[in-house]
Formats: sequence, structure tokens, C-alpha cells
Amino acid sequence: MGLTQIIKDAIFGKYKKKQPKIIDNPQEIFPNAKKILLLRQDRIGDVLVTIPFLKVLKENKTDLQIHILLGKKNIQTAPFIKNYCNKIWFYNKNIKDTIKLIKELNRENFDLIIDLFDNPSQTSSLLLTFLHSQFKVGIEKENLKQYTHIVPMKSKTEVHIVERIVNLLLPFGINPEGLSLEISLDSNLFATNVLLPKENYKVLGINLSGSSPAKNWGVENYITFINLIAKKYSNIKIIVFASSNLKEQQEEICIKSNATPAPITSSLIEFVGMLKQCDFILTPDTSVVHFCAAFKIPAIVLFSVPEIPPKLKIWTPYNSVYKAILTTRELNMIKPSEVLIKFEELFGE
Repeated sequence: MGLTQIIKDAIFGKYKKKQPKIIDNPQEIFPNAKKILLLRQDRIGDVLVTIPFLKVLKENKTDLQIHILLGKKNIQTAPFIKNYCNKIWFYNKNIKDTIKLIKELNRENFDLIIDLFDNPSQTSSLLLTFLHSQFKVGIEKENLKQYTHIVPMKSKTEVHIVERIVNLLLPFGINPEGLSLEISLDSNLFATNVLLPKENYKVLGINLSGSSPAKNWGVENYITFINLIAKKYSNIKIIVFASSNLKEQQEEICIKSNATPAPITSSLIEFVGMLKQCDFILTPDTSVVHFCAAFKIPAIVLFSVPEIPPKLKIWTPYNSVYKAILTTRELNMIKPSEVLIKFEELFGE
């Protein structure tokens, strides 16, 4: 065994002797808990799929003080969850700030800490090592010995991530089975900057941005697809969304297809406010998928997966209409004609 693996195992608590208690049915394990901390210092989409958990917990435990830890990549989601959390903390990934944060969090005297990750996180594991709390809860996985209590991991091949996370309601005596779960956002948060005046047409939004270059469908594919849509549908207007690093691609696509470029903004709230005006959205697998679910916008989502059918359940829009296109190759190998067929199916529903 190499040194790297030994360090990783230590971080995940594998050398600890004590096993966590398994909570596999609804029972009130922490009746005296007054203040809890949730660990969610990852990406935008991870916060969005946690909203159903937060909403149910807040509705059922109205006196519970809920604090949550966000990170650099998802701190802009804070307005989306402020109604469910008493305080939002920021994790900045450097040693000096982390030491300061741990001291501040320990002064809060949390009764309980919950790790919301369903994959083992080294950051969460390290934080759990240094944060003081009598009880620490997580989903059953590789770093399970960092917890005092665990809930079973629901099948990653069959169960949506939203439903895997709400299993963490079990120690609060809440049965997650049969709950009406939605990714909901307060519409009042979003500006009404009108992209296109609503007339007798539908708006198709195309999101170019993904979490990595591998999630870019390619300029020529977008141009071809938009021109196919324009040829077939006279009642559809197309808006192209992009982050600042894809501005040149956005401009080229719009010039060669007569689509409308959406204003580029660094504000997540402004971006989502514009997305909200669309009747349909085409996007790679990214956080936009979950905004589609929040506003019930029918979506076409492009996924690159290791195998078909995928062994792990893909993060599709939850409880919302969508069409998924899967490939085991790069996304740019998906043909525009394939996407057109899926749009035709979506448009006809």
C-alpha cells in the first residue's frame, strides 16, 4: 500500500475501530438537537438537489437552527436556500482560512453535523475530524467511520440523487418515502429583464456552458441544430446563453444562425432569471438541468457516460419533463439531427 493510499484511508477514518450506528427507518435519534451544521461545500447543482431535503427538514423541525457550509463554487446559491437556513458559512480552500473557519464553527457548539455528500469527500472528512460535535451523520460510504450515525446508501443505479439525499431525514423521525419532493426556487428572487417580447412564439434557450470543456457540444453542432430548428419551426425564437469564457463561441453561433445572444453575466441570479423566460432548454449535463426542474422547463440534456445503459443513475431534471441523449464518446459526436428528433418529441408533448 502506497503512502497516498494510507493518507487517504486515514482521512476517511478507516483506522478507527468504532463503527457508526445504522439508521434504516424513521426514528427521532436527536430529540434535543437545537443547532445543526450541514456540509455542502461543492458545486451549484449539489445545492439545488439538496433543496428538497432542506425544505422538508425546515417544515418539520421549525425550531431547529440550521447552518450550512458552502464553498467557492456554490456560494452564489446562498439566496436560493436562505429561507431554510439560519446561517450560511463560506469555506475557502486554503489552510489559514480553514483553521479560522474551524475555530469559528467550533464556537457554535453544534449538536449535530450532517455530511450531505453521497460520495466520500476528503474535505468533509477532514472537517469532521476537527469539528466538535457529539453526533455526526452521513450516508453509508467509504468514509463511514467519520460518522456516529449513518443512513443506508440508496441504489446509485436506480435512485435519483434527490431521493438519496432525503434519506438523511430518517434520524429526524421523518419518513422520506412518499414525500412530494420538488426543487423549488422563490420566483421573487429573479429580475424580470425581458430577453425577447412574448408574442406568438416559443423561446428555446441553448446553454453552451458546462462544468468542463468536455461538456461543450461544439460550435458547428449548435449552428447546424439552430438552422434546422429555424427551417422547421417559424414560431420558435432561440437565445444562446454563455459564460464569459465562451463569448466568442456565442458570437460566432449567433452570427451564423441568426439566434439571439443572451447578455453575459457573472451573477447567478441574473443568469437564472433569464433562463426562467425560456419555454424549452438545451443544455449539457450541468447545474442548468436542475434550474429546468425548478421552473418545470422541458429540457434536452446531453450526457457523456462511460457505458450505455449507465451503471450510475444520471442527474436528470427531477420530476420535470426532459429528453436525454447519451453517448460514450465526446459530446461533440452527438449529431444535430439526433437532437432535433428529441426536440420534436419534446415540442409535441
